[in-house]
Amino acid sequence: MTEAIKYTYKEHLVERQAKAEKAMLKEFNEGDYTLEQPLIKYNPYLLNALSAVILFRTEEPTAITVRVKGKTEKADFYQSFPRGTEHIIPIVGLYSDYENKIEVYPWQKYDQKVTHTIKTPETNGAKLVENMDTTPEYMQDNVIFLCPAISDLAIAVDYAGDVRLDFTEAMVWDIKRLPNGNLLMGSERLMRMPYFVSGIYELSAVGKVYREYRVPHGYHHDQISLPNGDIVALNCNLPEGTVEDMAVVIDKDTGHVKKTFNFADFIKPGS
Repeated sequence: MTEAIKYTYKEHLVERQAKAEKAMLKEFNEGDYTLEQPLIKYNPYLLNALSAVILFRTEEPTAITVRVKGKTEKADFYQSFPRGTEHIIPIVGLYSDYENKIEVYPWQKYDQKVTHTIKTPETNGAKLVENMDTTPEYMQDNVIFLCPAISDLAIAVDYAGDVRLDFTEAMVWDIKRLPNGNLLMGSERLMRMPYFVSGIYELSAVGKVYREYRVPHGYHHDQISLPNGDIVALNCNLPEGTVEDMAVVIDKDTGHVKKTFNFADFIKPGS
């Protein structure tokens, strides 16, 4: 039995992302990339297998609009980005095993659009959805996330049931969207069986992790963002040998625990 569970070192996702981003930006800075001939990097942050980044420069400050073409017009995704001369554009909503068409053009100048193709491989979660019963009018350009509890991989689907986001790491538990558009989701770093993980990531849809909030004694199941941005996360009381019976308030800026709630202080066992 002592051989059943082994410790395996794995470089932290944040460190791997930093190296990948540094290499991408180095390639961009050493090249002469334009709207017509940009640098395109597939899954640059190693986390969302249905994402990419398009990088280019314009001579004049220009706002940019991107249209990820869907398999139907109602499955198109649009996003616009602020004026600038250096453009690093996240692309999300690609399809698995598909020649994705991406239209890029100066804001409100669709007649100047340039279409790029991103060919994706077949991703792990692409065929998980068997049925989807909704309408594009209801869903609009939103997606539904399907998040695992232990070791499976999260996906997000559009109104047609097509997978448009496919994580490559076992990000777990509940997902929340922050006011800045980023997501809060449990990390892939298992610290205790069966499903207690090291904490929570703040990440963008393209897969870039911006913050890691480490939760003492293991995060599980759920978290919320308070009006001031601080995070309340469920955790455990491992020093006392119990689980799923505590919560902590985490400072959004420092990651420090500001307050701890022990459920045993106000809920009597058996009552």
